[in-house]
Amino acid sequence: KTRYPQPLAFAMCGPTPVKPSNAAFLACSRRRSRDSMGSGAAPARLLVVGCGPAGLAAIRDLHHRFEITVVEPRDYFEYTPGVLRTLGDPDHLARVQGPLDQALEGMGVELIKGRVTKMEQQFAVVTQIADGEHTLRVDFDYALITAGSVYHKNSWWKVSGRPGEEAQTTVTGRHDGLGQLRHQLRGLERMGGAVVVVGAGLVGVELA
Repeated sequence: KTRYPQPLAFAMCGPTPVKPSNAAFLACSRRRSRDSMGSGAAPARLLVVGCGPAGLAAIRDLHHRFEITVVEPRDYFEYTPGVLRTLGDPDHLARVQGPLDQALEGMGVELIKGRVTKMEQQFAVVTQIADGEHTLRVDFDYALITAGSVYHKNSWWKVSGRPGEEAQTTVTGRHDGLGQLRHQLRGLERMGGAVVVVGAGLVGVELA
């Protein structure tokens, strides 16, 4: 198996993995896909793991050709880079966040609020966040992984749905979580404290 350092994504459509041009993982079943069996056949099943900008764009392009199931831990869509501004401007959150079911409205997809805990060649095991530790099996012909990336042990920048982040997978919980962080920063300011920003990339510059 080929391994890449810090891979954002790779595609597996045969025996040899290759890097794609976009941030997605495409796993193709080795059997003949149903979308190639003729116009009278049922559409192929596409599993999309993660529904950020990349996932939503893919769904909009592919929902006419596939039967799509989306697994996403949050019940909202969020433009992650815009979250930084909300620490100083709480009202900005409404401009970068919205209900996920509304973003997917009219595309005929099945939305499961949960996280994938196991991935096999033709099915995934999903733990539903809203139902404790209840798990279900999701069969697919193709899988598109658009889960993005996260910082180690940090959920305020991006909620990934891992254990301990369940409260912030709802709109209200996310709003409250950012509000607590904003309160901590303002308290530090009142005490004359200082914040050290390490790194001057997108996150560091915007946060500063």
